[in-house]
Amino acid sequence: MSTTANETRKSAFKKGLDREDARKKREDTVVELRKSKREESLLKRRALHEHDAPDEDAMPGADGTPTRARSATREEIPALVQGCYVEATALECVTSLRKLLSLENNPPIDAVIGSGVVPQLVNLLSAAVDGSPRLQFEAAWCLTNVASGSSEQTSHVARAGAIPAFVRLLSSPDENTCEQAFWALGNIAGDSATLRDAVLDAGVMVPLLRQIQAGPKLSLLRNTVWFLSNLCRGKPPPSLAKIAPAVPVLAQLLMSITDEETISDTLWALSYITDGEQDGVAAVLASGVTLRLVSCLTHASSKVKVPALRTIGNIVTGTDEQTQQVVDAGALLLLGQLVTASTKLQERKEACWAISNIAAGSRAQLSATIESGVLLPVVRALKSAEYLEIKKEACWVVCNAAHGLTGSAQQLLQMVEQYGALEPMCDMLQAPDAKMVTITLDFIAELCAAGESVAAERGEGENKVVLWLNEVGGIDKLEELQEHKNEDVYRKAVAILEKYVGDADEEDALAAPAVCASGEQFEFGLEPHQLLSHQQMGMLTF
Repeated sequence: MSTTANETRKSAFKKGLDREDARKKREDTVVELRKSKREESLLKRRALHEHDAPDEDAMPGADGTPTRARSATREEIPALVQGCYVEATALECVTSLRKLLSLENNPPIDAVIGSGVVPQLVNLLSAAVDGSPRLQFEAAWCLTNVASGSSEQTSHVARAGAIPAFVRLLSSPDENTCEQAFWALGNIAGDSATLRDAVLDAGVMVPLLRQIQAGPKLSLLRNTVWFLSNLCRGKPPPSLAKIAPAVPVLAQLLMSITDEETISDTLWALSYITDGEQDGVAAVLASGVTLRLVSCLTHASSKVKVPALRTIGNIVTGTDEQTQQVVDAGALLLLGQLVTASTKLQERKEACWAISNIAAGSRAQLSATIESGVLLPVVRALKSAEYLEIKKEACWVVCNAAHGLTGSAQQLLQMVEQYGALEPMCDMLQAPDAKMVTITLDFIAELCAAGESVAAERGEGENKVVLWLNEVGGIDKLEELQEHKNEDVYRKAVAILEKYVGDADEEDALAAPAVCASGEQFEFGLEPHQLLSHQQMGMLTF
């Protein structure tokens, strides 16, 4: 077979366990891991409701006396809008609009937009009477809630020129008005990568970080950190140069604060920064936050543990050196405990994801993975987990560990036998996800090759892996896959049966994968030298 033809066949049938793939550059699974309700909704935009308002008696009107607006009805919106253009009635009418937009159920955002008042509300952000920030505050609150709606509603606020107006308000001496500006900008930045970049380009980072470092009251700190997390999120990611100044501030926050909500948003921001290029991972690790990050895995709240897991999982998709910092911080033991003890699907799934990344690292990291004992809870999860999402991530752990041991046949067999991994792995042959069936077939092929190697070395006539497969029903499952609709699955199953079992039908031989140019074996996963030729094989202890 020509080199070109051989490479073509590799690209068609060998996607399962090369090192790049093992390090979780898996778009399907990574996208699935990214599906988080908190990340996609709560972190994106938030409305401010009536019960969140500061005491109106503490917010004087234009003449310095307290002003209370009456509660209006939706039918009065046109009249209220007209009053927004009159100086004498602007504060009362804007406040009444704010009350309507603060309704928790079905606020009239579209009706307010349709009235054409949004540009006037933007104008009022800078039109307050000197010494009275109340009108600015009320107009900002209205715009914040309009921007908490759909993408089109948020974009309408941005098109009206609200971004530079809100950035100017970040320097307001009034804390409530300043906080409202941060909240509004957070809603806008959370809508899309385009609006996020527009907010960044408006020069928001310097006043934002200054405010965080000033140690503001808790509500303002929460809003500023949430806003910062929205500046770091999105696809495509923001320029690292624009958000890099935030990394040391986030690190300092994580090491000093105790408020659960602020810790959670800080961790989400770090997870976004580490989700992508290795430079983002390097910036976070350089901040010295690794030990604190790992310690967050022991937090009582899932709101903290999940973004901590996400950040750690992102870091260990990086280089071996970056992964080693997480290993040195003691992450493996804590990850194993989450797989065993957590009752949360997301925590168990992402703990397995992080472990599988570490197992796909250097020889020393694979050894550390095995010696830490995390494979035991992983295999237990593979056997008993109620959810397929957990089983899939646990399967990746076993596959990556096994692939790392390719070339050390006895150690591979010892690992699989000691942890009882073969039977639950054979169960994955019946998974509805063809990708998972494919990588499981690669695992079985590598295991059979290891069994054949050990048998030849010892002068034994039988491949004990084939015996194991028969005992756990694996051969029956392989034979069933000869009817699988996925071509990759079908061919790999047939090839295993023909090469190691010998029970495949003669007619299937033509459909089996071609023999390598060397004539020695079928083309399954990568050869050992393709994965670890630059590393010395060290003995692993179990």
